[in-house]
Amino acid sequence: QCTGLRLQPVLDELNNIVGQWNANNECCNYITNIDKVYNDVVNILLSCSTCYVPQRRKNFYKYWWTEELKILKEESIDSNRVWKSAGKPRHGPIFAKRQACRMRYRKRIRESQHESTLNYSNELNDALMQKHGSDFWKCWNSKFESNNNKCEQVDGCCDSSLIANNFAQHFSTSYTSVCDSRAEELKAEYSAKRENYVGSPLTDENLFDVELVSTIIAELKHGKAPGLDTLTAEHLQYSHPILPTIFAKLFNLMLLCGHVPDSFGRSYTIPIPKIKDCRTKALTSDDFRGIAISGVFSKVYELCIYNRFSSYLQTADNQFDF
Repeated sequence: QCTGLRLQPVLDELNNIVGQWNANNECCNYITNIDKVYNDVVNILLSCSTCYVPQRRKNFYKYWWTEELKILKEESIDSNRVWKSAGKPRHGPIFAKRQACRMRYRKRIRESQHESTLNYSNELNDALMQKHGSDFWKCWNSKFESNNNKCEQVDGCCDSSLIANNFAQHFSTSYTSVCDSRAEELKAEYSAKRENYVGSPLTDENLFDVELVSTIIAELKHGKAPGLDTLTAEHLQYSHPILPTIFAKLFNLMLLCGHVPDSFGRSYTIPIPKIKDCRTKALTSDDFRGIAISGVFSKVYELCIYNRFSSYLQTADNQFDF
């Protein structure tokens, strides 16, 4: 509800911008508007999530907690408060009641924890029985965290800041052209081919609509790492339905202008060990592959592009490096 109220002025502003669109106008006149609307949407989603979505550390919530435990906890707190008010006696009915309440509460906690372990084991067993091959191990690894790949030393360094700087330099070098002159030749060759290129006309069928954007957002997977803007798929899926409407209009304007916000090209790289057991070898930066984590907005936009223009796209079986 909060996102709906705060995004409505953004939609009104976007409608005015789209209403003024003219293909003969300079697209640069709309670039500033695209960036502003995009930044407004990001800030609103972040602000609303800060106000209404609680942030807790891992394993904060006890899924085995019950109403019975809540009552026992309150009884233990009340009896302890009475015991303190009475001068903290070491014997007598007040002391005995305090001890009894504490014992019942602690005993029930241990029983609930044990029962939750049994239930978890049974559910996990049923899930694993239905999986085979690689699916089995994917499920297994998702349930049990392994420390085999916990790397504490890379390139002979143990300091985290030095390791991070080494990774930054390594991946920067890896993703830079080997020969600058050859890279310029290829760029010139591409530009020459494109000079007289005329693509297929852009029709209304190629544009994005609310239904497409809504479907793509609904199909995004949960639990994925956020981009640099800290937004995730959950931010989009739990927002007001006005959001896909804004996306559809904004994405169409991006397509017509040939412009996307700068943050679409920004990501951070996670180094993933290539070897299975990091304890058996002295690791270097070459033993890691980089996984780029992009923003969720750019993912939605790319999926929209793929849906509408997949017939124009093709790929090869080679790895990206080749």
